[in-house]
Amino acid sequence: MKVIIEDNNYLEKFFNHYPKYEEALKNKIYDEALIMINDRPHKIKTVSGCKYKDQTIFEYKIIIDKSFTCRAAYIILNNEVIFFYISTTLIKAEFTKLVQSLKGVTS
Repeated sequence: MKVIIEDNNYLEKFFNHYPKYEEALKNKIYDEALIMINDRPHKIKTVSGCKYKDQTIFEYKIIIDKSFTCRAAYIILNNEVIFFYISTTLIKAEFTKLVQSLKGVTS
């Protein structure tokens, strides 16, 4: 499987707001997403009842260092893991509400 970080307004805004962490976060996603999916599936949750591009949305917490943690949402489509949203909102219920409000996400 190939890991992709989608080029969209949500991620562009996020990385513009946190430029200090952009490189580390992207590297962590590219380096560890498949390990999380294959070896630590218990750490991955679905975003209840939500779909993006007609695919179930999954999310997990990413810890960069003790001062920066976020949640990332992704789908699996055509043998690709596509990350499309990242937020520093760590509470699962609040993160789910944010994802539900995104353009292209259906319930």
